[in-house]
Amino acid sequence: MRITYGIFLLGAVLALATGCGSSGSTTAPAPSLNIEGTYLITGTESAGVKDSEEAIAKTPAEERTIQVTADRMVVKKDGKDEPATYQLDATKTPVSIDMIGKKDGKEERLYGIVKVEGDKLFLCFNASSKIEDRPKEFKTAPKEKTMILTLTKQK
Repeated sequence: MRITYGIFLLGAVLALATGCGSSGSTTAPAPSLNIEGTYLITGTESAGVKDSEEAIAKTPAEERTIQVTADRMVVKKDGKDEPATYQLDATKTPVSIDMIGKKDGKEERLYGIVKVEGDKLFLCFNASSKIEDRPKEFKTAPKEKTMILTLTKQK
């Protein structure tokens, strides 16, 4: 059941995103993080508990596949492409990701953090739409609304 929540949260995150940014330094280009590629959701964690690989695999690969470009993510939801845009700020530690979008006709924002380790992309979000609730580290705990998604880059 938690894997369904994880996939639902990712779909909500992607459906919400239309982009939000920050300005870079005027003396040097802002650092960047390249996350472009095709990814498969291979891990989810919430409330301090990781879902099993078997539970994750029950969701069809098509619905766990995410196409990421320099400023856009696309996931399939109910057989339809759900595009979203995002903005990374690599001047922050950890790297932040800001998303703005509409849900049920209302504008909403989500704030998270990302990191890349080898072929893995980690996204950590809090279900809150308040910037002060942005996760500061990649961890979840019981009774918190923070989730970590592990995406594995496909060859």
